[in-house]
Amino acid sequence: MSERLEQDLEIERLLEGHLEKCLGAQLGRARLAFAEETRRGRRRWVWLSAGASMAAGLAIAWGLLGHRGGTPGTPGRADPVVATVPDSILGPRPAVQAASWSGFKDAGTVVVEDQPMRQWKRTVVEEVQWYDADSDAVVKTRTPREQVYFIGMRTD
Repeated sequence: MSERLEQDLEIERLLEGHLEKCLGAQLGRARLAFAEETRRGRRRWVWLSAGASMAAGLAIAWGLLGHRGGTPGTPGRADPVVATVPDSILGPRPAVQAASWSGFKDAGTVVVEDQPMRQWKRTVVEEVQWYDADSDAVVKTRTPREQVYFIGMRTD
């Protein structure tokens, strides 16, 4: 029994030496590769979070500064656009055009061609003022329009 045990120990030493020679260079490579990958992954998250922060800041700025009609839900006034009408007896009169719009309002869900859609509405009022030389009067017109947007909903 001791002779068989010695042979087993000899085979085990030979096998250990062979594996050490073949795989010794690999020792620690997995740990280093894992550390490199996690470091690279963190770098990716830093860039993604920076990009997301910039996008959120732009969205907030657009929401605050891009809405020229006042507070959402109440009609406001835009800056007027002034043009000059041809000279009359009284001299040139400016034509003033302005538009105001309300914020978007959720108008509920509707079904269009068997497809459920979310409906959003807003009101736009266009005001134009000009001088009419034939009647020698300043004319003002207000044209309200309702804009309706349909946004498809997922049905899966």
